Amino acid sequence: MIENIRIIIKILIVSIFIIGCEDSFGPVETEQDDILYNENGVFILNEGNFMSGNGSLSFYSIDSQKVSNNVFLNVNHKSLGDVVQSMVIKDTIGFIVVNNSKKIEVININTYKEITTITGFGLPRYIQLINETKAYVTDLKNPTIQIINPNTYNITGQINVGKTTEAITLVQPNVFVTNWSFGNQVFVINTETDQIIDSIMVTKEPNSIVADKNNRIWVLSSGGFMNDELPVLTCINSENFRIEKTLVFPDINLNPTHLIINGTKDSLYFINNDIYKISINATKIPDETFVNRNSRKFYSISYHAKSNLLFITDALDYNQKGVVWIYDISGNEIDHFNAGIIPSGICYK
Repeated sequence: MIENIRIIIKILIVSIFIIGCEDSFGPVETEQDDILYNENGVFILNEGNFMSGNGSLSFYSIDSQKVSNNVFLNVNHKSLGDVVQSMVIKDTIGFIVVNNSKKIEVININTYKEITTITGFGLPRYIQLINETKAYVTDLKNPTIQIINPNTYNITGQINVGKTTEAITLVQPNVFVTNWSFGNQVFVINTETDQIIDSIMVTKEPNSIVADKNNRIWVLSSGGFMNDELPVLTCINSENFRIEKTLVFPDINLNPTHLIINGTKDSLYFINNDIYKISINATKIPDETFVNRNSRKFYSISYHAKSNLLFITDALDYNQKGVVWIYDISGNEIDHFNAGIIPSGICYK
């Protein structure tokens, strides 16, 4: 019960918004009956307001530079749900995790039509595809990782972790999973046996995790949302599970999040109010910013390998439609457009 109360308090803090006035940005937003189909582009996952059930899905075409908002609602005539968290694609099938609705919506990525809904989760967060018949789903509430079959859309088992789980990355034959909710561990799970084989202690609240070109694991820890510890970027050897490098942030009041890696897997990016870039060979946290936020509220960052572009979301006042900013890898602004309320995750088609 205490853990559940803490989780609810944490989500409420993250979901606080202030009222502001709405601006208009970027390319022309398509009308409801002018939905973009079968184009090269990205899905934008708009969380929506916590407990409001107004999460949505947008699609931005890289080719035509047009955006269609509310594509799931407009095609299926129902809301996507409450807190649209993350998405992965397998072939032509998209798996959309809707956190506070405790479900995964399965859609055809070319038509946006709903195929089915997978239920049976606590507060699902992220999906990691393992192979053709297996995927893991992390959970912010339950101390288990659910195993699903991405072909049959059924839950086929679970892994008893003992703690809640958050970010996840795969370096065969293992996955590395963070315990973010008031935690400080990275669990190592063998994907062949679905068993925990090790756990690694890192700094408090590891929020994101990636693997580099040398298959080393990088974990970004905020130090706790109450600023309990100095934030840390930790590098872990994926073979022996030992910590190889610990880069400590200089100020306990910082709150770095959303660690990502580029297409060549040799440069890391993260949000710390501004956007920062760091080489995997670095020995300290960078001082210089890569993209200045100015008056914007950067909320998430993603990298699109095919176009070599960075997509950075701006939640504005957490109540009106947010903005997605597009930058090249040199830090130059390319484009920006309106998405839905609290644009967060980006999934590349």
